[in-house]
Amino acid sequence: MPPSPTLPTSSPSESRGPPTLSFAPSPRAPKTPHHDGAYGRGLELRTHLQHQIAGLFAQHGLSALCYPSVRIPAPSRTDIDDGAFDTNAPHSRPMPTNTLLAAQAAFPAVTIPTGSTGGGLPVGMELLGLPHRDRDLIALAADLERITPARTSPTLPAGLGSTA
Repeated sequence: MPPSPTLPTSSPSESRGPPTLSFAPSPRAPKTPHHDGAYGRGLELRTHLQHQIAGLFAQHGLSALCYPSVRIPAPSRTDIDDGAFDTNAPHSRPMPTNTLLAAQAAFPAVTIPTGSTGGGLPVGMELLGLPHRDRDLIALAADLERITPARTSPTLPAGLGSTA
């Protein structure tokens, strides 16, 4: 758990320059994360995942992995209002995203629009690249966006999106 930020206690008249944040360690946190066995195990697992992904790139000569950003169409407004994906609600479920792979591996990723569902909802594709190859990943994403058919804006129901 990261330390909690605290604001300086001096008054603005005593301050010389903009206020700064200082971080006070949480009383429940280990002195350093490296002394926490679960943290160390998490780092081991991440390293293993990184090696597995990098091995796929090498084995298959890949520039990127690509997959849908989300495994379902965008939820309806009713689903959202009813708390279908609210992690604090007992009847909810996690949003089935695929973006956790890049986050857990700490690899760069970018999502690009790739079209729409039959109902006109946007669909995105995530591209995952190798560490320190961000420029190549962005160039690939730009090339793919350039050759993808133009997107059309969804038609909004009356009253939505109007500024009047």
